[in-house]
Amino acid sequence: MKIKYWLGILLIALGMGSTFTSCEKDDGSTGIEMRMRNSDNGGDRVDLLNVSEAFYVAPYVIYGQQYGGYWENSYVGLSISSSNNFYVYGERCDCDIVCIGNVNGLSRINSIPNSGWASKVAVQPGKGYIIRSKNPTGNYGNSYYNQFCKYARVYVVDWIEGTSGGILGATIRYQDDWK
Repeated sequence: MKIKYWLGILLIALGMGSTFTSCEKDDGSTGIEMRMRNSDNGGDRVDLLNVSEAFYVAPYVIYGQQYGGYWENSYVGLSISSSNNFYVYGERCDCDIVCIGNVNGLSRINSIPNSGWASKVAVQPGKGYIIRSKNPTGNYGNSYYNQFCKYARVYVVDWIEGTSGGILGATIRYQDDWK
């Protein structure tokens, strides 16, 4: 009887141990880490989401000369403003960012929300963010856009503080071309 009792206790303890280990912090092995200064302190920019073959320039003729008929690349950039907000901007694409709240590291960002997307959001240590690059659909002038989405994820590790105080930017971890 005692053996069954202690075996049961051992199995419960092992089960609880595996539950607790799944709550560990991110080991930091995912993505790229960088120190990113805000626009008042050098304004670092991260170029994300190099989306090749997402933008097609349809063939067109002007005065007998044919133009177009090729794919163009688009890009998305991420910066931190002087008021310590992330802002995203793109070339030949629509882009936005969403804060998904507190996470324990970059690898813990694993789902894409349906709402809350904006062009800028507050930078906050310990929070996760998702950036989306999205091409519009349809014909625009001589260009034809295919609907195409790409994502990146960002985790804010900590603030970068000046020697005399004040925030200079943030240390981030990011993974480009995620999902």
